[in-house]
Amino acid sequence: MLKRLGVILERTLGFIQFCYLYLRNRPLTFYWVGDEGQPVGKPIEVFHLRLYDMMEHEAQGQMTAEVLLRGRKANAIQVLRFDPLNEMNGRTIIQPRWVEPEHLAAYRQSA
Repeated sequence: MLKRLGVILERTLGFIQFCYLYLRNRPLTFYWVGDEGQPVGKPIEVFHLRLYDMMEHEAQGQMTAEVLLRGRKANAIQVLRFDPLNEMNGRTIIQPRWVEPEHLAAYRQSA
């Protein structure tokens, strides 16, 4: 019973945080990695404009929703494939990943 209540409270707080970040247009920050860490769940398709940093912003927005609303434990993103759809739009397939914090600390220093 208490465990179920904890899950409900965690999801509710995640929803409130997601609404706050969504309204401010500020997704959570995720690190871009290659093959580091373990894949978490299925890959995600991200449709975006092919302008300067729209893919990065949209991918981080999708991952913010996955982490806060669906409870997926991920702290990094791996790009699996990019497909240009037309002159202005593109599709990117990303894989959510979990990388151990000590490896992320080394990654932050090298970036």
